[in-house]
Amino acid sequence: MDAKGKGVLAGRAFRRGEYVCEYAGELIELEEAHRREERYRTEATAKGLDEMMCYMYFLRHKSRTYCVDATQTGRVGRLINHSRAKPNLKTKLFVLDDRPHLGFIVKRDIEKGEELLYDYGERDPATLRQMPWLKQ
Repeated sequence: MDAKGKGVLAGRAFRRGEYVCEYAGELIELEEAHRREERYRTEATAKGLDEMMCYMYFLRHKSRTYCVDATQTGRVGRLINHSRAKPNLKTKLFVLDDRPHLGFIVKRDIEKGEELLYDYGERDPATLRQMPWLKQ
């Protein structure tokens, strides 16, 4: 996990189908998400960073696109790393009080101490050229 920076290890064993945690953050509209992405990019450039550090998950609900911005939260779900080849979690949309929420569900049994991973779902060729690690 050192090359990835941060990540999440299972504190206990999980069985297929179990709920692990929520990808929690502020639910915002698509336009606001684009404004924030630009702001995060500008802030990263000002700090001399190669990549912006933000935690945003885009989703569709009732024919609209939303974003869960977890950048300012301290919740653990935002730190779960990517694996296109060997994810052990998947996201599931839950609706509570007519608001979408994202939960992580176990795809296959997970042992205590194993890194939690899910497929970020990015398939845009331009993004994959910029971030080749998303192909792994």
